[in-house]
Amino acid sequence: MLGLLAQGTYSGCAVFPLRWCLAALPDQSAVAATLGKLYAAMEPGGRIVIIGPNFKYCVLECFDCADHTVILSQVAVAVHLCAAGFDVTAVSARFLPYSFRGVLAPSPVLTGTYLRTPVLWRLLGKQFLVLGRRPLQ
Repeated sequence: MLGLLAQGTYSGCAVFPLRWCLAALPDQSAVAATLGKLYAAMEPGGRIVIIGPNFKYCVLECFDCADHTVILSQVAVAVHLCAAGFDVTAVSARFLPYSFRGVLAPSPVLTGTYLRTPVLWRLLGKQFLVLGRRPLQ
C-alpha cells in the first residue's frame, strides 16, 4: 500500500484499506508514518475514514486475528490523525460489531437497519469510526 502513496497525490476518490492496514502495523510509530504518508498523498480537502477494532471494547477478541499487532482506540487514532496534520471531523467509539459472524446471517437489510440505528452501535459496536479531513490550507 505505501508504494501506491509514493506515486503522487490523489484527486477524486482513492480508497486505501486502512481497516486492515493500521491494526497490522508493527507499532505506533508505523501508524504515525502511514498516516503521514496518506496526508502527503492527499489533496487539500481530501477526507479519510478509519474503522478498526477498538481495543477498549474488544480486548478479549482483538488479537484473535493473527495480523492484529497494534492496540488502537478511537482516541489514539484521532491523536495520530491530528499529529499527521488532519482535522478530525467525527469520532464514534462504537460503530460496527467486531465481527458479523453470529447467530443471524449477514444480510443487506440487517446491515442497513443497523447502520441507520445508532443506538445499536452503542450496544453492539466494538469497532471505532474516525473521520478526518486534510485542511484546505
